[in-house]
Amino acid sequence: MSKFLVNLFMLKTRLLVQTYTVTTLPIYYLLHKPWQRLRELDSLAPKGTVHKTPAGETIYRGYQSIQPHAVLLGYRSMAEMLANMDKHYAADRPMLGKRDIIREVVETDQNGNLCTANGKPSKKLILSDSYRWLTLSQVLERVDNLAKGLAKSGVSSGDPIIIWADTRLEWFLTALALMKLDAKIVTLLSNLGSSGIIHGITQTEAKTIITTIDMLPKLNDFIERVPNLQSIVYIKNTDRDVYAGNPFPSGVALRSMDKLEELGRNIPEPLGYRLPENLNDTTLIMYTSGTTGQPKAVCISHHQLYSSARSLLSVTTNDMTNDVDRHIHISYLPLAHMLGFSLDSFCFFCGVKIGYSSPFTLTDTSPNLASGQQGDLKLLKPTSMPAVPLVLDRLLKDINEKIRSASPIAGPLFAYLMQYKIRWTQRGYRTPIINRLLTNRISEAMGGQLEQFMIGGAPLNPHINALMRAALNLKRLSIGYGATETTSGAIGTYGNDFQYESVGCPVYGIDIKLVDWPEGGYLTTDRPRARGEILIGGDIVSNGYFKEPELTAQVFQVDSDGQRWFQTGDIAEVSDDGMFKIIDRKKDLSKLSNGEYVSLGKIEGTLKSCDFVDNICIVVNSEYSNCVALVTPNRRAIHKLAKQLGLINNSDSNNNWEQLCIDSQIVDTVLQGLADTGQQNGLTRLEIPVRCRLCPEEWSPDNGMITAAMKLKRNVVMDYYKPDINAMFDTIQ
Repeated sequence: MSKFLVNLFMLKTRLLVQTYTVTTLPIYYLLHKPWQRLRELDSLAPKGTVHKTPAGETIYRGYQSIQPHAVLLGYRSMAEMLANMDKHYAADRPMLGKRDIIREVVETDQNGNLCTANGKPSKKLILSDSYRWLTLSQVLERVDNLAKGLAKSGVSSGDPIIIWADTRLEWFLTALALMKLDAKIVTLLSNLGSSGIIHGITQTEAKTIITTIDMLPKLNDFIERVPNLQSIVYIKNTDRDVYAGNPFPSGVALRSMDKLEELGRNIPEPLGYRLPENLNDTTLIMYTSGTTGQPKAVCISHHQLYSSARSLLSVTTNDMTNDVDRHIHISYLPLAHMLGFSLDSFCFFCGVKIGYSSPFTLTDTSPNLASGQQGDLKLLKPTSMPAVPLVLDRLLKDINEKIRSASPIAGPLFAYLMQYKIRWTQRGYRTPIINRLLTNRISEAMGGQLEQFMIGGAPLNPHINALMRAALNLKRLSIGYGATETTSGAIGTYGNDFQYESVGCPVYGIDIKLVDWPEGGYLTTDRPRARGEILIGGDIVSNGYFKEPELTAQVFQVDSDGQRWFQTGDIAEVSDDGMFKIIDRKKDLSKLSNGEYVSLGKIEGTLKSCDFVDNICIVVNSEYSNCVALVTPNRRAIHKLAKQLGLINNSDSNNNWEQLCIDSQIVDTVLQGLADTGQQNGLTRLEIPVRCRLCPEEWSPDNGMITAAMKLKRNVVMDYYKPDINAMFDTIQ
C-alpha cells in the first residue's frame, strides 16, 4: 500500500474517532466520572516535603507513610524475619516457583542445517509446561538443609560466601541459608569477566563459592589464580547433569547443591537461627558491574538491608501487602544486582509468590526457547514485573514489529490509538473500546494479569513510560531511583500518576539534598527550579566499599549531626512539591567547540528507542560543535530494511552482516532514523548525531564493551573504535 493511501486511511480514521469522541463525550463523562478519578490519583500520589536545617540547608523528605500492620515492620533484620515466617504464613502457602528444564535440543534451519551462534551449536530449551511451586514449609526445610550442609562443610558466622550464578530459585534459597547462618553474602554478576571474578574472590578471601554447572569450566580456567578458594558448590540444571570437564586441583572440594542438601538432611535436628548480635555488621557484599574499572564491593549491614525493604513499603500499593494471595512477582533480573535482590527479598517477606524466569525465556519468541514453547510470562501470569529501561525498549520494539508486520496501516493506526488513549487517560477517562480491541490482546502476550512494572537501573524515556502504560493496560508503572550504595531505591513514584518525566519523591525515612555543581552550571539557587547534584542520606546508605577506605571517603560523608550521605554524581531538578527529575550525570557531560554542554547519557537514552538501535554510544570532540554515534544495530530491523532496499533475499538474510553494516543506503537510513527519533523526543540540533557508524560486533560483557549490568563502558568502546570515530569527525565540515 502506498504512503498516500496510508495517510488517506489515517485521515479518515482520525475524523471518525474525533466524531465519535465528540458525540459520546457527555455519556462517558457521566459514566467514568473523571473528576473523581483525578482526585483519587492526586490523593494517592506521594509528594515530598521541604525542610530547612539550622545551618540553612534544604532537605527534601517524603511524607507518605508506611502500613503499620505490614509483616516486616515487626523485626530488625531479614534474618529475624526469616526466623519468624512460619508465624505469619501457612505452611502450605506457595512461595517460590520455577519451570523445570526437560531437555536441550540443537536448533536447525529450514534446510536441516545446524544453526550456530558465535561458532557453537545453537541450543534451545524444552521446559515444563507449568510452574512447580515450593510451599513455605518446603522453602524453610531446604534453607535449613543448605545451612546445615554449609555448616558441616566448615562455614561459620561472618564467613564470606560467594554466589556467582544466574537468577534462579536456588540462588535465592542460598541467600536465605546464608542469612540463617549469619554468613556474609557476596554477590558477583554471572556475566562478569574473569578478571572481575578473580578480583572478587581474592579481595574477599572467600573459601567457598556457589555457582552453576555451566560456570565450572570458566572457573577451572583461573582456579590456580585464586588459591584461597577451597570449596565449590554447583547447581545442576537437571538431575541428569554431570560435570565432565577438567578435574579441579586436589585441594578444592567440588560437590553439587543436591549433595550439599543431602549432607544437611542427614543431620536430624534443625539448625537454630544465628541472629546478628550487631545490626551494623556487614551482611551483604555486593559487587558492582565495574563501569570504569574493577567492580567495587559495596558493604551493606543488617540494618541497612532491612531499612531498604521498609522503605519500599511507602511506594507499593496497599493490596501488594494486604491482598497478597492474588499477586505473583516474576523474577528474572540479576539477583546479584540490588534492584533484583531487594525486590525479591521484599516480595518474599511480604508473602508475595515469586516465579523465576530468564530474559531468554520470558516470551514465546525468546531466543532460548525451542519452537512451540510458551514463554514464562504466559504461563506464570504475573501481576508484578521488574524491568530496566533496556528491557522495556526491547519489549516495545517487539510489539511495534509484530503490529507493523500485520499490514501497512497497522503501525500508524497503533501509534495514533496509543496517543489517543494516553491523552484521555490523563484526563481521567478510560478507553474500553481500544482496550477490548487492541491492548487486551497485547497484554495477553504477557500473561494478561500484569498490573505493575517496577523500573530501576537507568533513566526511563518519558515517551516509553507513557506508551508502555497504555499498551499493556498497566495500573501503575513505578520508577525507583537509587544505587547499590544506597541499598535500593531512595526516590520513587507511586506509579499511577501522569508525571512521566519524574522519578518521584524521597521514600520513607530518606533525606535528599542538592549541592551546587558550578562547573556544569547547576546551582541550588536556579529558578524556577533548584538544580544540583543529588546527595542521599538515611538508614539505607551503605557502610562504604570493602577494603577501600580512600574510595569510600571520596563519595561518602558524615555531617555534624552524624547523618551519613552518599554523593551520587547525578544531577536533578526539584519542583516546589519535592518531586525530582534526573536531568544529567556529572560523568556524562561533555563540552562542544562552541562552549555548550551536551549530556551523553541523555542522548543515548533517547535514541535507544529508535527501531534500528540495540545499543548506542554518543561521542563528542571538543574541536567540533556536533556529535557522532556508534550504533550496534538491531539485526531484525536491519534485515527487514535490507530486503526492502533489495540488498538481500530470504535465503541469505543471515549472511553478509558486516557488509550490511557499511552499506551507504542502510547507514543513511539509520542516521535519518536517529534524527527523527531525536526530534520527536525533544533533542536539540546539537544533540542529534550528524554521522553514525554501524558496528557489526555485539557489545557484551565478554568483550568488555558493556558491564555485567548492561551499562556502557564508554572508554573501552571509544578506544576500540577510535579510527572509525576519527574518520567520522574528519568528514564533518
